[in-house]
Amino acid sequence: MGKIIKNDVELLNVIKNFKHEKIIMVNGCFDLLHVGHISLLKFAKKQGDIVIVAVNSDDSVRSLKGPSRPLISQNDRLEMVVSLIYVDYAVLFEEADPSRLINMIKPNAIIKEEEYRHKKISEIAAIVKNAGELIFYKRENDISTSAIIKKLMEKI
Repeated sequence: MGKIIKNDVELLNVIKNFKHEKIIMVNGCFDLLHVGHISLLKFAKKQGDIVIVAVNSDDSVRSLKGPSRPLISQNDRLEMVVSLIYVDYAVLFEEADPSRLINMIKPNAIIKEEEYRHKKISEIAAIVKNAGELIFYKRENDISTSAIIKKLMEKI
């Protein structure tokens, strides 16, 4: 089981212990944890030694997904993510994007889903600046939290 990092000081202390390990970073809302998330995190773990997952705060999720989200609180989402065998650390972030955390962690690679390949995302600038690699993950199925919610709403 992984560990939840509670603040920036703790994050910096954790990072300084990794001298030769390949650090992989993934970020997302992780609302309604599903097999798509598991597949993504499994893929991330195959890319390196340490997987750090940056989880959007409740306010951050609302700004991205709308006022009805998240369905699951940030503390519960952190607990779910960090309990997975593929995750070494999870950290909450309040911003709209994880650029600040990327700049702090300086991961060797960050994983983004293939759908982001042609989108202009601010994380890319942070990745390039910190000489990390951007690895795109091709979703094996068409499962997403938004699709699950839509399907549930159709059944009500």
